[in-house]
Amino acid sequence: MIYRIRTIYKTFGEGVIALSKIKNIFSKKLARELVLAVTVSLLIAYLAYEPLSGFGYYLLDKTLMSPSYVKRTEEDFVQKLQSFIDENEITSKEISQIHKWMKEQGNTSISFYYKDYEIFNSDFGAVPPEGDSLENYFNQYIKNNFAEPVQEQGDIPMYQITFSDHITLDTQVFCYFYVKYYVVLYYACLFLCFLIFLLLFLFFIHRKIQYINKLAEDLEILEGGDLNYKVRENGCDELYRLAVGINQMRKSIIERDENEQAVKEAHQKLITAMSHDLRTPLTSLIGYVELLILGRYQNQDQLHNFLGHIKNKAYKIKQLSDKLFEYFLVSERGEEAYQKELIPTINLITGLSDDQLFTLESEGFEIESQFDLDSLKSNCYLDIEYVQRTLDNILSNIHKYADASYPLHVISREIDGYFVLEFHNRIEEDLSAHESTGIGIKTCERIMHIHGGYFECYKDGIWFISRIKMPVISKSTSSE
Repeated sequence: MIYRIRTIYKTFGEGVIALSKIKNIFSKKLARELVLAVTVSLLIAYLAYEPLSGFGYYLLDKTLMSPSYVKRTEEDFVQKLQSFIDENEITSKEISQIHKWMKEQGNTSISFYYKDYEIFNSDFGAVPPEGDSLENYFNQYIKNNFAEPVQEQGDIPMYQITFSDHITLDTQVFCYFYVKYYVVLYYACLFLCFLIFLLLFLFFIHRKIQYINKLAEDLEILEGGDLNYKVRENGCDELYRLAVGINQMRKSIIERDENEQAVKEAHQKLITAMSHDLRTPLTSLIGYVELLILGRYQNQDQLHNFLGHIKNKAYKIKQLSDKLFEYFLVSERGEEAYQKELIPTINLITGLSDDQLFTLESEGFEIESQFDLDSLKSNCYLDIEYVQRTLDNILSNIHKYADASYPLHVISREIDGYFVLEFHNRIEEDLSAHESTGIGIKTCERIMHIHGGYFECYKDGIWFISRIKMPVISKSTSSE
């Protein structure tokens, strides 16, 4: 899944930064749930071992340790031993061969008795020397060593084994064949307990596994390019937070793509409009130049007239190209490239009054200012150069389109966390001599957007209103 997230990051770029809000994925609640699932599963599996093994041992004891089964098994072994002796014609002097044979049988031992004395035990003790008679071995090694005769053991049956030399010995058989079954039972119980643990653990995390699989499926859809598909958000743990983060990433990518598309379309429209606006003066300029080249002027006055038109058209083209350059400079400039600093809002008003408004007054405009100086107690975080460009654009439009016979109203105040500056001017009745591409407005909108604010301009009857809004920072906050 992490691979798919990385793939989406490579495919869709910086929108994945939204995932940085998710911290310690698979850390707290999900980890506690997993630890709890493991603990409970282990505890139940441990508690299940005792009844499972107890029941298994009960069945083995009832089956393998029953007197009838034990007797039948011993009789089968005695018959097997007798067959070995008969087939190999083993005499009582060759008990050592039986000792070797018993080592191959496993889980069984035998004892031979002669005159109520144990003379051979396949598990331990001495083995009668091969070739020596039982009587001699008995007198030399058993009786003279003060060995005691074996007492009668009523619960242990005696069997008769006859050797090839027709000597018969009492024989006891001890079968331990059941040991392997108890070992198998032990490991079987361990395996069943492990299986119980595994099944219980899978049962506890089944829903999580299903959800992870669903997230993987959703990521495959996103990886295919369908960003409108919403990842399923279930639960309230880290997996849920992961799904929420992926959806935030998806929305961020969609928003970024939409913004890029909108900017692209705006650029295209602007280029189309600017090419038309540039073509008009350029065509006129070329026409006047051709007239001059062909000498189609009647006198010096007409020549100067043509040159004046050429100059005006050249300045018009320069003005349009300067605005276009300024627009693209602002549009392509990232927010980090702006040199922002804290500026008191009162300084913006005093700078405006001392500079731009004074210039308008000197050109015949009447200024009526309504500055709420008591409310201007905060700071704005801005790049003063670019904010100045915004004000220059606004006042340039006022100078170009406003009717100077009516006063210009300038209003400033702080409201709802914003510094607001408004310009109200009367629209000149005859605007036919003025053409506009709207590029200045787009530049102002972009600058204010970078500063987290807004730029608005609209007609209200015969009045034209321009408004900028920039977020303010209280002086107490900025001083911290």
